[in-house]
Amino acid sequence: MDIQDIAKVLIHPLIQVQIGLAALSFIIKRGKAFVIILTVYFYIVSTGVMGYVFLKFWEVTDSYKATTAYDAVIVLAGTTDADWYIDHKGDPFVPDGLFYTIDTTERILAGIHMLKTGHAKHILYGKWTYKEFDESRIVMDFALKNGVKPEQFLIYGDVIRTTDEAKQAAIYVKKLKFNNLLLVTSKSHMRRALDMFKKQGLVPDTFSVNKDMGRINLRSFLPTLTAVSLNYQCFYEIIAYISYYFTGYL
Repeated sequence: MDIQDIAKVLIHPLIQVQIGLAALSFIIKRGKAFVIILTVYFYIVSTGVMGYVFLKFWEVTDSYKATTAYDAVIVLAGTTDADWYIDHKGDPFVPDGLFYTIDTTERILAGIHMLKTGHAKHILYGKWTYKEFDESRIVMDFALKNGVKPEQFLIYGDVIRTTDEAKQAAIYVKKLKFNNLLLVTSKSHMRRALDMFKKQGLVPDTFSVNKDMGRINLRSFLPTLTAVSLNYQCFYEIIAYISYYFTGYL
């Protein structure tokens, strides 16, 4: 680690707050226990260790079989940034047909790969519309530009949440008499998504992406915004799973 790396660490706002809380716990006399608890809590939720532990417990082992030619790979929506498209609509510097990538773009990349390698015959993608933005059309255009044939990309149902994707997919695959199915979504999302599909009578094989989430290294022990985002996703998955369980969606 050179001087520049050290400087980047020291000027990071989260690390400065952590140092300040730690120093405050030594300085004050009244309320010391509260400050110590707050310091420990802040450290846990702003570093990657908690996310790593959670995902090791939460992840679903891939059941994908490389020897199987799946009738369809179900790629869950949310593979691009709808807000970005809405905010930049009409901007002259945005090229026509641009596909704006985010972390979860890996979902559709994996689906395209499955088709191009012969491991799946179709991609199933829910018609997810946010405000005036129809993600399925943007994703379909991207898939076609990357080697998928029009008849291989099937848009099913009108969906808002994962529960809708599971319900609509169950109707669609029954109509098309698809049997061998592969579900693709992010590593942190797979457990909840798979149980929702099982609730609808579908038991697809699984292939998780975004597997780099929660990897442990030296930076995992330093407060970062990336770690905060990961830990937020972990909290979200726990609360969402519990909520959907008690409302009968799981």
